[in-house]
Amino acid sequence: MNLTENNIEQFIRDNKDKFPKYEPKSNHDEHFLIKLSRRFKKFVSIVPPLIRVLIVTILIWAASGIIWYKYFRHPIVDSVVKKVEVLK
Repeated sequence: MNLTENNIEQFIRDNKDKFPKYEPKSNHDEHFLIKLSRRFKKFVSIVPPLIRVLIVTILIWAASGIIWYKYFRHPIVDSVVKKVEVLK
């Protein structure tokens, strides 16, 4: 039998009287929120490493820009820098 959404829905509709009546416990919503908060903490715990990666990326980008500007720039860049300085 190939399970599809329609097959499952039809099975539930055909056999709904066989499923027991179930009411959730009175503190079900609190229990659910506790589980949800625990799961959310797992996702939030990835943020500090991402911040570190972002800081390292910015530092590497800035350092490469400074090194390029001091040692590898092209004479055209010098002429553009002079024009910008004149405009100031």
